[in-house]
Amino acid sequence: MCYNYERMMGLGFAHAMSYVLEELYPNDKDKLAEGLTRELTYYNTENTFGSMIAGIVASLEEKKKPTMIPSAAT
Repeated sequence: MCYNYERMMGLGFAHAMSYVLEELYPNDKDKLAEGLTRELTYYNTENTFGSMIAGIVASLEEKKKPTMIPSAAT
């Protein structure tokens, strides 16, 4: 019997990132779905680096979100 462990890890990673994505896109279900789909890709790592990778990906997700910067001219 063959299991697809990489896909199973991808589901776990997407679940971990779902909290970040829900925080970033609380009222935009399309962006939330897009982010979860992005995080469901192939994911395989050693346990030691797993949390560090999640932190890096969370910071990259934050950079993707457009922010409203007030104009300096006003």
